[in-house]
Amino acid sequence: MSTQQIGGGTAAKSGVIVNGARGRFAATAGLTEKQQAFVLAYVANGGIATQAAQSAGYAHSHQEGWRLMNIPTVRAAIRAEQSRVIQCDLATLGVKVIKDLMVNEDTPAHVRFQAARFALESAGHGLCAFS
Repeated sequence: MSTQQIGGGTAAKSGVIVNGARGRFAATAGLTEKQQAFVLAYVANGGIATQAAQSAGYAHSHQEGWRLMNIPTVRAAIRAEQSRVIQCDLATLGVKVIKDLMVNEDTPAHVRFQAARFALESAGHGLCAFS
């Protein structure tokens, strides 16, 4: 299986991230389609190997889940997919939550302040100390 490089991140430059099913990014270097499906299902279900193997179409899901978790390229693909989820999906949700807290007038003032402070500090703008 050949690997396409999509995007410009570290993983894409190393050749392990490609545009996968449903527009998602999946680590595919050296993986079969069933292994790719296992990786996506494993990350999506929170790390239940037996369930992921079953979702990927393996007949003996308990044994296959255990076996797949012992393949270094599968473990590397899981780490890459987890990183993608954190950096893309969860970061986007986190930004939305912070923004919603900041603009919602029903949010208590101290929570709005903390959300604003977090947003500024995350963007590299610390609060100035007034003397």
